[in-house]
Amino acid sequence: MIPRIQYAIGEPGMSKNSDGTTSYLHPRCKAATSVFDPSRTLGLAGQWSNRLLYWRSVSRAVERSAELSQYDECRDQSLLFATGANPEAILTVCRAAKVSAMTKHDSESSDMAMMRRCVALAQSAGSRSEYPFAAVIGRRGEFICESLNMVRNERDVTRHAEMVAISSAQKKLRSTSLDECTIYSTIEPCAMCSYAIRESRIGRVIFGLRSPLMGGNSRWNILTDTGLSSTLPEVFASPPDVLSGCLHREVQKVFQKRNPFIWEFVKARKIFVDGPGDDRIRTLNAKMGVGLASRLATWARVMVVDRLWRG
Repeated sequence: MIPRIQYAIGEPGMSKNSDGTTSYLHPRCKAATSVFDPSRTLGLAGQWSNRLLYWRSVSRAVERSAELSQYDECRDQSLLFATGANPEAILTVCRAAKVSAMTKHDSESSDMAMMRRCVALAQSAGSRSEYPFAAVIGRRGEFICESLNMVRNERDVTRHAEMVAISSAQKKLRSTSLDECTIYSTIEPCAMCSYAIRESRIGRVIFGLRSPLMGGNSRWNILTDTGLSSTLPEVFASPPDVLSGCLHREVQKVFQKRNPFIWEFVKARKIFVDGPGDDRIRTLNAKMGVGLASRLATWARVMVVDRLWRG
């Protein structure tokens, strides 16, 4: 049996349409929602048609609730009256979507705070005679560690800011796996750093300026390469989420202030460039390739391989 659409007596804005649909418009809502009335049935075929349209209307309402940036009683009520579904179920969906939106907002705020910390750290590089390459690692909005480029001070070309930060995070967390961590850097990680990010299983990578010449995502497809995790799932996790262009203007100012002449040289040769690239598309394509087999491999890696081998 399909549940009938129930309306509150005396609710304004409710009307029957000529095509068999019913519109409901709350006084505080800007648009009406029309759904098929399940009471109109025309034999067995009509019943199945009604069922299909009914559940489509429910699906549309649920999808709409997940996209809303603000939730109030008005929207909750409009969804309830529009779909005729179980009120408790719709309210649960609305509350979950609201929590998801709030979590996303908190995550974005945390990302901006971490990235600003990274830019501020890069500004201090001049006092150490280093170039303003900086990296910060956080986990679920909590600061873990940070590092500047240490190549000139330690006379070691492998001491990039990302490499030093990854090593510090692994020691602090006492684990080689940084699955729930995000790394923030002023410049797109190079191929060497990108490989370290993949093997340490960092979940998200956020940076300011892209590097079409040396980048581990713009030049070489390392960060979003699914071949690593599909061939060696016991070592590599699924590709991380990659976001470029974060505070890119602030990062440019830091490099320009550090040495204006060298910065003009860098800009002319397009060693570092601003603006977002195709990171979101690559990340989405990589995530679409993650199936059940990959998830099972992740479980086996965490439960078996890590305990026996990596620690």
